[in-house]
Amino acid sequence: MLYEKLKEYGESDWYPFHMPGHKRNPAAPGELPYAIDITEITEFDDLHHAEGILRDCMDWAAKQYGTDATYFLVNGSTCGIQAALSAAAEPGETVIMARNCHKSVYNTVFLRQLKPVYLYPKELPDLGINGGIEPEQIAKALEETPQAKAVILVSPTYDGIVSDIGRIAQLCHRRGVPLIVDEAHGAHFSYHKFFPESAVRQGADAVIQSLHKTLPALTQTALLHCQGDLLPRSGVEKFLRIYQSSSPSYVLMSSIDSCLRYLAEEGPALFTQFAKRLQWFYGQTAELRNLYIPRLAGQDPSRILISLRKYNKTAGPRYGSWLKEKLREYRLEPEMAGYDYVTALTSCMDTEAGFRRLAAALREIDAELGQQKTGDAQTSDRQTEWIAGHIGQTVEDAIYVYPPGSPIVAAGEELTAERAAVLIRYAESGLEIRGIPE
Repeated sequence: MLYEKLKEYGESDWYPFHMPGHKRNPAAPGELPYAIDITEITEFDDLHHAEGILRDCMDWAAKQYGTDATYFLVNGSTCGIQAALSAAAEPGETVIMARNCHKSVYNTVFLRQLKPVYLYPKELPDLGINGGIEPEQIAKALEETPQAKAVILVSPTYDGIVSDIGRIAQLCHRRGVPLIVDEAHGAHFSYHKFFPESAVRQGADAVIQSLHKTLPALTQTALLHCQGDLLPRSGVEKFLRIYQSSSPSYVLMSSIDSCLRYLAEEGPALFTQFAKRLQWFYGQTAELRNLYIPRLAGQDPSRILISLRKYNKTAGPRYGSWLKEKLREYRLEPEMAGYDYVTALTSCMDTEAGFRRLAAALREIDAELGQQKTGDAQTSDRQTEWIAGHIGQTVEDAIYVYPPGSPIVAAGEELTAERAAVLIRYAESGLEIRGIPE
């Protein structure tokens, strides 16, 4: 049943402006997996004790990225984040972390019983999204928390905003503290100067990248890069054996290797073409009157944000969930809907036709908005009632919008009136709130 439904969808004309980065493009490397779906048989090595072909593949990947060690991940970026943070801090120790980190960081804090010191990114008011973490925040936190064993940040954010990892790494290293960067959404950064510089090249001690998000690789494929001596490599490998599957998929590992070798050969031409298509798209949508597609300093241009905020100031409200459904009428599937914006994820495998379809749809939606002066209210009575009834209480599970999966209220925190107001606003806009009991 599932296979048939997937096959039917794959043969349809739905266009994916979402992950995985291979975009179901037949030009992506690899074929159907059944013939290569094996286990740890003779001559095929063991990911958890790699000494043969897998060791050679990972060593080759490390040379490509210029790191001391690069590890294949088949449980997504999640297991890489968990392994790096677990290796950096023992139970009960303190870590400095961005408050907008992915839920995998919070889960590791819980599992390892770590003490988090939060850094809050500033809001970008014109868009209603989080900015990056400033180096000054890091310097202050390190000064006030000399016992911290690690700093962990997300860069780029789900919205494509990057932090100044180079300066932050320098501040951490002066204190002898390892910097761990969740670069899950920036695996493509190393392949063209059109994109921000990767944390790998800016001196972070551990960098985790999801290949499947923005590169032509299968879902769950990722890399963990390590460099320097501040993060014990033996600890990283120990925790990878704990957090990764004991039966790692050779289909996924071959997808990682095939992706990297494909890009080593085709990457320069492929990403030059990708950059030109993005520039064309931004040019085609620059004159929209009601929708707003920003180009921010330091933002990843492959992450297209389509904001309704400009329209809402004069005629709103229109919510991101509304815009997502409008795009689906054109058989375009975006990555996610925020409160009043939609995110379209693009990759080097997107086609010219796909970009043209998105640009044309946005021009039509923009014109339609110009003729409308009333908004659409959406409600989620059960969720809003639960939220309102639990203000002042401590929550057992994290409460968040997914995607992106950054907790608005972390497990063990109080559901304050301020946090409740944010959650109710999101619920009323039609976003799905996770962590609220059924």
